[in-house]
Amino acid sequence: MNLNQWQQTLQARFKGIYSIPQLLEEIEASHKKLLRGFDRKANYILCIIEYVFQEKTLAEIKKRQEGIARLRTDGHGMLAWWGGELPKGCQICLHGKRGFQPIRSVTKCNLRCKFCYYSSEHDEYEELLPGHFQVNSMYRQTDDVKVMIDKQGAELGGVAWVYFEPFTDIEKHYELIQYIHKRGLYQWMYTNGTLCSETSLKKLAECGLDELRFNLAATHCSRPVLENMRIAAKYVPAVGIESPMYREYYEALLQNKTEILESGIKFINCAELHLHSDNVQDFSDDGLYVYKYGYVSPVTSRHYTYDLMELAEKEGWRGITIHDCSNQTKVYRGILKRANFGVVDYKSQNGLPPGWQRRIVEKYPEVFEPFLDVR
Repeated sequence: MNLNQWQQTLQARFKGIYSIPQLLEEIEASHKKLLRGFDRKANYILCIIEYVFQEKTLAEIKKRQEGIARLRTDGHGMLAWWGGELPKGCQICLHGKRGFQPIRSVTKCNLRCKFCYYSSEHDEYEELLPGHFQVNSMYRQTDDVKVMIDKQGAELGGVAWVYFEPFTDIEKHYELIQYIHKRGLYQWMYTNGTLCSETSLKKLAECGLDELRFNLAATHCSRPVLENMRIAAKYVPAVGIESPMYREYYEALLQNKTEILESGIKFINCAELHLHSDNVQDFSDDGLYVYKYGYVSPVTSRHYTYDLMELAEKEGWRGITIHDCSNQTKVYRGILKRANFGVVDYKSQNGLPPGWQRRIVEKYPEVFEPFLDVR
């Protein structure tokens, strides 16, 4: 049997399992045992399947990376990007010793995206009162947040305005953004771009917003959003894209490539799509893998990122950075911040559908055969 290099380096072994049919039987038995309570052997078998398939998936990505001349890497290959420097918000998130402070300002979104892992919970979140924000799971009034910035600002590298859609109540942000800006902290915000106006974008820039990230996947690169992104680039110092990678979005990105590249954006953050019980049914046909027993993603998601990088390399794009914001990137961030890694960082339930391990072994028996025990 000819083994791939990644298979040769793994020390994994299905102890006492000598064939693929026997492995399939053990998978079924393991699931039944774990339903009754923790079982060390059963857990080991399922974890080995996840681990082996993870390494196969990463080996395919590494092979693609080797073919991209302008690709830049860091963190022993856990970080990868093409083109210029990473956006400053990403640098603070990934490398900043002082870290960043996420702030949730709203509990509403005007869209329902199929990739969103909060799609079934939009109406379950407690409405924030006027002048209130959520910081570290605590509800704070505007003056409370100012005090926090005064006392902790020296420990922070920046502030991220995240969760739901901030433009559902954009006026709420101006006072705090201006205050935080005067304290010298870098700030970035996420939006689906549908509710932006030139007035609000200009006001955000005047208040001191440093970076605005458009999720083009939310509308599959609709014309009004592309226009709002172009307008934003006139006022906000750093404007870019941050969207999860999947087929429909990638196709829309290519269809609108010229307009996007001429809009004045500085970066395209390609997020590896994370799955949960809310959205896994829409992407399970793509084939799934688990990284570090945590995030669940379609195997295809990250390949779209490298399709885009290869296109940029071929066409010689200039003045733009493409960031592979992958599961590996997330675990790199977690190590730096001494944080637990895994799907629980975003959601409390794993996104693997029932029977995933069995289906993956049936589909790729040649991947698992080298790790069977030998009599």
